[in-house]
Amino acid sequence: MRFSATLSDDRRHAYRVDMEWDSARPPGCIVVGRFGRAPLSAGRPDLMRCRRWGMRLGLGSVAVVPLVTLIAPSLGDALASPDAVGPDAARHLLGAAREAASRGGPVIAAWGDRYGELALGAMRLLEGEGIRVVALELTCHGNPGTPSRRSRFRSLSPVPVTVHSPRRRYFDDVEGI
Repeated sequence: MRFSATLSDDRRHAYRVDMEWDSARPPGCIVVGRFGRAPLSAGRPDLMRCRRWGMRLGLGSVAVVPLVTLIAPSLGDALASPDAVGPDAARHLLGAAREAASRGGPVIAAWGDRYGELALGAMRLLEGEGIRVVALELTCHGNPGTPSRRSRFRSLSPVPVTVHSPRRRYFDDVEGI
């Protein structure tokens, strides 16, 4: 298997991970919430689950692209940073999605419930390019499921993705408070 990770020059942002096991089959793109901590390796459980998803779908490779590119210990730490999304994130997301779509592979959303505006932005970007995004499973809130340990998608039939707006704060719609 061929494995490569694309990092920013300062190594603070991880833009994508590519894993290839069969060049004769179509590629896929999996958009996840974030990679979390470094190091990025082929043996990481989250990346192994993405590879298994790709193999079950009959793909020959997957490009795994995060919404939050900053390498940080927690999602809270990453989102608190003004540079949670690196300057080249959109270019890498579009590149991976275009490559998969142009060769007949799927673009799979797998970011879960916690990414609100970032997920909406990614969907707008991809839809604006005419790229169809699907999910292999949905969370109880209707967002694309993640490649977690509990993930056991029931069908190999991808479902269309509609991203729900971020959760409202309490009392946003109450007048006079």
